[in-house]
Amino acid sequence: ARKGWNGTGIASAPYRLSFDGSNNSHRAAFADRDEHRPALLSVETWFRAPGWSGYRPLVMKSNEDTWGDGYGLYTDPNGKLIFFTNGYENPESMTSADVRTMTGQWVHAIGTFDGNVMRLYVNGELQSEKNYAVSIAHSRAPLNVGGIPGYTMSGDIAAAHIYSRALGHGDVRLNCLSRRGRFEGARCGSMVVNPSSRTAL
Repeated sequence: ARKGWNGTGIASAPYRLSFDGSNNSHRAAFADRDEHRPALLSVETWFRAPGWSGYRPLVMKSNEDTWGDGYGLYTDPNGKLIFFTNGYENPESMTSADVRTMTGQWVHAIGTFDGNVMRLYVNGELQSEKNYAVSIAHSRAPLNVGGIPGYTMSGDIAAAHIYSRALGHGDVRLNCLSRRGRFEGARCGSMVVNPSSRTAL
């Protein structure tokens, strides 16, 4: 089940993980490690969701009962992709993007925190940012990919990574462009990948 794992991330196809959205404990989890708790942070993944019902954790390292610390990327029932630090209920420490029109499509998502500003990128482009100069109160919970107990994503996820720095826009766009060929129909900015022209990167 863990074939294809690489350090603190998941390799891309053919090592995608798929979930049916059931509220069970199925997810991929890494035990707590120092490198999962950086002061500066970028959280990256590719995901594809068939719909937007419920709260669906994508990549999260937060208290599994309260989501009240740490950090994470998740989708909500309104089709929003949300990046948070220090708790999902605090509007001051989260930033979001509307991804309702991306149902059934591969989406590249990166949330960054440079110690002063939170930013959320979708398909290589900055979608939202928020000033937030508060250190991350890190959790000792596992680093979960695809869900936490009681909340599981619906769809596919791949290429999840944690960085100990805030990636800049150029880095984000390069990551999207360099890996887009692995995900059929993926977009980077206004570019759409033609699956028939994909190459292995």
